[in-house]
Amino acid sequence: YATLDRGYAIVQQNGSIVSSVAAVKSGDPLDIRVKDGAFRALVGGPMPATQRRSKRAVSDAQAPLFTMPEERA
Repeated sequence: YATLDRGYAIVQQNGSIVSSVAAVKSGDPLDIRVKDGAFRALVGGPMPATQRRSKRAVSDAQAPLFTMPEERA
């Protein structure tokens, strides 16, 4: 729950954790737990392209921070 205190949420669909937008479709019900309780939400349509975050390239200096040790070999 300490993670929830930092502003994160646990999103579930039918008791399973949702970890990808590909796992849900418009109209699906979701259960969302935050630090002080839980609520139900419905999936809407996709976000407009201007609101989506794009992935940025990771510099060589930062790469070790974002890879697992076995991937660095």
